Parts: sequence; C-alpha cells; structure tokens
Amino acid sequence: LTTAACITAPQYFGTIGPVTLMAGLVGSLIPDIDHPKSTISNMTLLSKAISKTVTSATKHRGVCHSIVFIIAVHFLLTRFVVGNISFFTAERARCLAAGMMSHILLDMLNPAGVSLFWPFGKKRIKLMHIKTGTFGEYAVAFILVAAEIAMLVTAFLLSPATI
Repeated sequence: LTTAACITAPQYFGTIGPVTLMAGLVGSLIPDIDHPKSTISNMTLLSKAISKTVTSATKHRGVCHSIVFIIAVHFLLTRFVVGNISFFTAERARCLAAGMMSHILLDMLNPAGVSLFWPFGKKRIKLMHIKTGTFGEYAVAFILVAAEIAMLVTAFLLSPATI
C-alpha cells in the first residue's frame, strides 16, 4: 500500500526509497502492538512496555485495528515527532499510516475480522475467511509480493532516480 501510495501521490507520500518503504513496513507492524507475541511487541524494551500497557487495556484486533487508531497515531507523530526528528517527515508519517492501513485491510480477510470503526461501531468487518497458516494466506502473500516487485520494477524503469 505504501509503494502504491508513493507511486500514485509522490507529492503527498514522497518518492519510493528505503526510508519510505521502511516507514510502511514499520507501520504495518504497529496495529499488532495489542498482541504480546507480535513482532512489534518484542522488538525493543520500549515496544514491549507499550505492548504490555496496551494489552492490559484492550483486546487484540480492537482499538489498534481501527481507523481512529491510525488517525491518532498519525496525529501524534505529526504533532510531536515531525520537525523534532530530522529524518521523520510528514510524508514518512503518511507512509507509516499507509502501512498501518495495509495491515488492517489484510486482517479484514481473516475470519476474526477487525472493528474498523471502533468506537463508533464494534461490529467486526470480515471481507473473506482466509485463515492464518493456510494455502489462502500464502496465495494472498504471493500475489502481494509479486505486485510489490512489479510496482518497484516499473517505478525504477520509469524513473530510476526516484528509487
């Protein structure tokens, strides 16, 4: 999602590069801060402490898998981080938000779904019923990796200076 955003709206998300892609990747991990065994929850001592606090206050795929959460994280980053940390720009904050959205969209393919409109509605949205660890999950992953490679190759061929 971050790559597609950079290609279609570089003035808003920035050009494709290692830092924008990393922002999208980190963003894609953030919604799982509400699960103690997730990658993001065990990356650093700080993320482990944040995860402990979050998991004690909410359940997995609740608050952290909502549009409100994405907006809140984006607001906090643009308010307190952008301008104070030189490499973290508004465009990179948007890439991080795009990564978060990609995670939530993919979780909507799982039978558990997500409470996308929390707190306004707690109904879980389930677009498909692809279970984790099944052929369906691997097929979706393969398609997304192929699409990512195709987008990066196309972007590089069209404008090698942007990557």
